[in-house]
Amino acid sequence: MKSIGLSDEAHRRVHDLAKSLDMTYGQFVEQSALYFKRTGIDPSKEDVESPNKVLKEMERRLSSVIATLKRHEQERMTPLFEQLLILSREVEKAIGDAPKESTFRTVLRRTEEMMEQDLHQHELQLKAQQVFYTQHFAELKGGLAELFAEQNRKLDEMAAEIKLLRGEILRK
Repeated sequence: MKSIGLSDEAHRRVHDLAKSLDMTYGQFVEQSALYFKRTGIDPSKEDVESPNKVLKEMERRLSSVIATLKRHEQERMTPLFEQLLILSREVEKAIGDAPKESTFRTVLRRTEEMMEQDLHQHELQLKAQQVFYTQHFAELKGGLAELFAEQNRKLDEMAAEIKLLRGEILRK
């Protein structure tokens, strides 16, 4: 066991403090050393603030931060949250009012059916046009053959007449 030297005044203060804390002198010194090491407080400096004073200052600063946060919440966050709720309700309403997937599928299926019907109608029209033009071509071809035959007949008649006329001219 070690002993330490204290002034009478310091001895009296240690005695009173140890007694008020229900500790022996040794326990008080040991706990004091641990306390100063843990808190980083240097008791030899006169400008050392007491932990209570530091805590009160921290509490004052914390109150200031909390007041700033509350003001920020009231001025910005609450209106923003209210707008978000309104927007959320509007989105939910819009989703509720929006056509369902089955509607889109029905429209798509009906559109495909109509396209198939249009395609079928176009095919029928093309076939009818082909028949018409084929018949018209055959008629024109027949008419052209008749025209050529008529022309050939007339040419033959003209050739015969020219032959007769040559024969008459040669006889003269």
